[in-house]
Amino acid sequence: MKSNVMKKVASPFVAIGRWIKETAWVQPLLIVGVIFAIIFCIPSISKAIGKATTTSNIEWYQLKQLSLENSKDNSSQFNDFLKDYAKASEEWRSGNKDSAKSAMSKYSDSTNRFVLFFVQEDCTSCEETREACEYLNDNWDSLINNEEGKTYGAFKYQSVIADQNVDGKDYEKTKPFDYLYGDGNYFKFTYDLYAAGLKTNYYRFGNESSTIKSNLDSLNASDSTSANYSANFQTPLIVEFNLDENVNKTDFIITTVMYKLEGDDVYAKSSFLVNFWKRKGVFSDSGKEN
Repeated sequence: MKSNVMKKVASPFVAIGRWIKETAWVQPLLIVGVIFAIIFCIPSISKAIGKATTTSNIEWYQLKQLSLENSKDNSSQFNDFLKDYAKASEEWRSGNKDSAKSAMSKYSDSTNRFVLFFVQEDCTSCEETREACEYLNDNWDSLINNEEGKTYGAFKYQSVIADQNVDGKDYEKTKPFDYLYGDGNYFKFTYDLYAAGLKTNYYRFGNESSTIKSNLDSLNASDSTSANYSANFQTPLIVEFNLDENVNKTDFIITTVMYKLEGDDVYAKSSFLVNFWKRKGVFSDSGKEN
């Protein structure tokens, strides 16, 4: 019974195949049709391959992620960072520069300078930032170390995934990030973000001063209407730490605060990063190219 049913289903296809085989003029048309179909599919195939091989914004940030796992107990990797930051900040203000550098050395790989990114998924600016940073790193010698007799340290970074999911009953109703509000070192960090952020060269000379001020105001404000505390946390948040006393003459080890990279495409954003890393233009003490 089953064999008869299969024969009935297959019969039309067998007949079509026999007709094509016996009709000579149809075969060249089919070959041409297949060739054009392949040609038209090439862009879609290339795009799919590109998506498959391109590192997503989150994956690149995860390479240097400070995890929020165990944030409920103030013992996550980022809680440890906040503890180290609080110590380094206090030592820096007290004039103990070497002690401050030691406290933050593991985050900068002992280079005394690094960037901390706060990002999340489905964040267009986070993706654009990732693209510009990768382009800069891939072209470091031609974009950064291109001045005769002068070299710059490698780009070091750490990341916090603000919408990181953590397994466990404690994190079903409360986001891991929201537990940070139980850590006094977090409030010290956000206070310093505000105080230092409004004194940086980029805030003084850049084009995003109003955005920086507004976002830092929200970050340090208490909003009882928010569904959760992290609702006031805007991403990407880009924070530079510099513990080179020959460059940083301030009381803060936070030296730049940004909420976006300026520029219309990856090349312009990378040029913006070049000025940032070289402390030129709006990142210089004069606010001008030097």
